[in-house]
Amino acid sequence: MLEAICEEIKKGVCKVKTHSKEVQKGDVFVALPGTKRKGSEFIPEAIERGAKYIISSDKIALNYKDQAKVFVCEDVFSVLGELAKHQYNTFDLPYLIGITGTNGKTTVSYLLEHIFKKAGLSVGVIGTISYRWGNKEKEADLTTPGCLEIHKMLSEMKEKVDVVIMEVSSHALDQRRVEGIKFDMGIFTNLSQDHLDYHKDMKSYFNAKKRLFSKYLKPNGIGITNLDDFYGTQLMKDSLATYGYTFFVENFLNKDRIMFSEVILNSYNRLVLESEFKNKRWISTSSLVGRHNAYNLASAQLASLLFGLNHLSFSYLEDFKGVPGRLEKVYSNGLCDIYVDYAHTPDGLKNVLLALKELRYKRIILVFGCGGERDKKKRPKMGMIASKYADFLIITSDNPRKEDPKSIIEDILAGVKDADYLVEVDRKKAIKKAIELMQKGDAVLIAGKGHEKYQYIDGKKIRFNDKEVVLELLKSEFAK
Repeated sequence: MLEAICEEIKKGVCKVKTHSKEVQKGDVFVALPGTKRKGSEFIPEAIERGAKYIISSDKIALNYKDQAKVFVCEDVFSVLGELAKHQYNTFDLPYLIGITGTNGKTTVSYLLEHIFKKAGLSVGVIGTISYRWGNKEKEADLTTPGCLEIHKMLSEMKEKVDVVIMEVSSHALDQRRVEGIKFDMGIFTNLSQDHLDYHKDMKSYFNAKKRLFSKYLKPNGIGITNLDDFYGTQLMKDSLATYGYTFFVENFLNKDRIMFSEVILNSYNRLVLESEFKNKRWISTSSLVGRHNAYNLASAQLASLLFGLNHLSFSYLEDFKGVPGRLEKVYSNGLCDIYVDYAHTPDGLKNVLLALKELRYKRIILVFGCGGERDKKKRPKMGMIASKYADFLIITSDNPRKEDPKSIIEDILAGVKDADYLVEVDRKKAIKKAIELMQKGDAVLIAGKGHEKYQYIDGKKIRFNDKEVVLELLKSEFAK
């Protein structure tokens, strides 16, 4: 039956749907196992809307064989991937690079996009901030969209781009949203605590990330890993990654497959690296700051080399403008600076605070919170890191969703030790207070939301962008 369904899809006789409300007469409904509800629960609605075929791994689907043609399979995700390929003709794709890890995915994708474009290549990007190629750009709903949407975008890109760069989240890998796709290159940036409300423990979280290399990388694909990260090293030990990058030369001897780098300069407006790979040495300069960005730069450079570019291409990094919401300086008057950053994990917050400390500001004033209905265990850790590396804390709301913001803040405060702080639940008022406290030599860091344009409060989606709020408050202040 599957071959017949694929043939009908290929001819355009019917379309594949995974949401019952989108089903039209003659369509194929694929009932995916959901994280909250089973897809098989929606089979009656799909049939009512005219589904011709029902595909499910749940044998309960056989109860509807008199109302539709039912195909029960063992692995419904791989079947969906096969159907998606036929629907969107994604059998032959451009060079495909997948990036996974807790932090750094977006920055590495922007760096690679910049290098490749400067080298004369056309690039498509599927990532946290947007999906973009050619003259098209769409604001991202998810870091990695659903299987059908990915195939649809790849179909639209394939005649227009030379390479596609995709951020691949742990949720997407666990939920198998990239079925039907094989990557030419996989990049692992790092792993630290995040999403444990979903994955439950670090082992499960890492196992989800590993799938990019164990399941979705082509047999001759290139795996790249961060060898200064515990989990990154494990990927190479397991032979899932064949190349690595490090800033600790003495730990590794296999120079043929490892790129060694050293930070030569890390100032308030420049990051300079010296790197070596396969007997070639070069220096690269970027306007990015912070040692965490040194790793992002190393990752992008090794990937570029293994793609086929040479080290001379890294001169292009000198005019790289940075990434929206990633240690983005949104205001500076020569006396003090205001930054916005997406850091929403303990490790991410620590990295960005250390980056600012290295710039020798008089004080770092930190505005931050934690998301609601997410990993509660990281909240006191965020509080502890904030109190250790910032000089004054303003603890506020992030995206509380339907959780009580005050309860979230109490969880954060459990980790705050020996720090000056105040609590302001209203995020706009918290940012305003930080600006009022700012003095000569200070840096204000507004962390957690970065590029995000909305706040989710009590089930409502409210327009809120940290950068826009800062500029609005400053404009109001200057108008006085």
